[in-house]
Amino acid sequence: MKQKDWLYIESDYYRWTRIFRNNGGGKFFHLKIIIFALFGRIPGFTYCFWFRMANVKGIMGIIGRWKHYKNRIKYGTEIIWSTQIGYGLFLLHPFSITINSSTIIGDNCCINKGVNIGSKNCNAAIIGNNVYIGPNVCIIENVRIGNNVTIGAGAIVVKDIPDNATVAGNPAKIISYKDHSDLRLRVWKNNV
Repeated sequence: MKQKDWLYIESDYYRWTRIFRNNGGGKFFHLKIIIFALFGRIPGFTYCFWFRMANVKGIMGIIGRWKHYKNRIKYGTEIIWSTQIGYGLFLLHPFSITINSSTIIGDNCCINKGVNIGSKNCNAAIIGNNVYIGPNVCIIENVRIGNNVTIGAGAIVVKDIPDNATVAGNPAKIISYKDHSDLRLRVWKNNV
């Protein structure tokens, strides 16, 4: 496994535990992550772990794709393993999530249950860094969502959203530019 592959897994693990290799990770840090994924009983991290493992080359990738497929059925979540998702993916409740394979998601994205990011022409959304997506949100077709955006529960996004905006409603409208960093739990920074 390449170091970059482990860095994705470490960043997801950090979002759940606030532990990284140089800060309390200890000698058997990677073994702790694997045990946490297998026996931790936290569906969000378990799903993320096998999603990341499915992108690894070789026998670990084959096992990862098989386990990812099993988790897709178990949680009712449809995220194709080849979807481009940045560091620090945080699936708060990984149930009934559907993300089109052409979606591009930045770092530190928090996705709640019932989220649907779709496209009928494989030209789905591009989502920036540090984005919080509330429960039951629909993001439809080719929209761009900026950095540090908060999307309220039940919103239907059909237009681009600028940086630092908070949107809600059907169709989603900007309701403020207030900072909601409290919703972005344990943000991963690549330099830690």
